[in-house]
Amino acid sequence: GILVVGIKDTYKPPDQIFELDVKGERKGSPGIERVRIFAYDLAIIFHNILLNRRFPRFVMHDGIFHGVDKRQIFNAIKYVVDKSEEESFQYITTMNTCDFLENIDYEPHICVRLTDTVEGSLMGFKF
Repeated sequence: GILVVGIKDTYKPPDQIFELDVKGERKGSPGIERVRIFAYDLAIIFHNILLNRRFPRFVMHDGIFHGVDKRQIFNAIKYVVDKSEEESFQYITTMNTCDFLENIDYEPHICVRLTDTVEGSLMGFKF
């Protein structure tokens, strides 16, 4: 499929500034919808960086890549890592290790590794 991103000619808050459309046979699938959210959120931060606005320079997603093809996950992460180095922003996401492509070294980009155990949880206890 193809992701088409455009800027609306006119909008009034709280309308969305950007238009995102997916062309292809998988349009509407959960994975495609998550990639649309990913792209929209990045478009917002890049737009604000371009306009030199004062705002938090990070994007955070929880499970955004669930149901997305591993190759697409890799391409998305590579893109955001490259852009974050160019534009000086931080990207934070949660992922399951089963979503990683084999033979790729992700370690330089992993700040914390959490598990389902009490010892491996973020706060050190289960809620």
